[in-house]
Amino acid sequence: IERADIAVIVLDANEGITGQDQAIVGKALELAKGIILVFNKWDVVLGRKDVASQSVTDDYLRYLKAKFDFIDYVTPVFTSAKDGTRVDQVLDIAEAIKAERAKRVKTRVFNDFIEQIVLKHPPSGNRKSHKPKIYYGSQVDINPPKFLISVNNEKHFHYSYPRFIENQIRQYFGFSGTPVVIELKGRESIFKK
Repeated sequence: IERADIAVIVLDANEGITGQDQAIVGKALELAKGIILVFNKWDVVLGRKDVASQSVTDDYLRYLKAKFDFIDYVTPVFTSAKDGTRVDQVLDIAEAIKAERAKRVKTRVFNDFIEQIVLKHPPSGNRKSHKPKIYYGSQVDINPPKFLISVNNEKHFHYSYPRFIENQIRQYFGFSGTPVVIELKGRESIFKK
């Protein structure tokens, strides 16, 4: 996982998501890798007598969201190695994620975007701090995409606001299949010295 840009994690769809599966996905997330979740043995799941193919897919997607709610940007692939169903899609998805990880957003475009989301949903602070304020931001790295946002003080922001920014970035710019790193960087006051 450490040497990879994209981790293809193969899970047994018939067995379900295990604790070990969650640990491996957690490691890939910790290292900010692109992730493809491949659910193999989908033919066995669909072969059950009590299963309707469309409802089982919807049920499994709900189950997946409950187990991995923190990676809703990942698209699962339901495969069967036995008959080769959708196995060839894995490489296509990996190439698409590689392109997403290399994507750059121009600073001017990103600052216009930040201005719009702050107007739509101003940052809320915690009770013990001053009003949080965003000055500007830019994308400072790729693979994984990293955005640095200059603020008055990062401690003034509610913990959920960077997640809100990430969700808005995904909605507007994409970055599917890869973590997006958001760093709020506070300005050093000249009066503290």
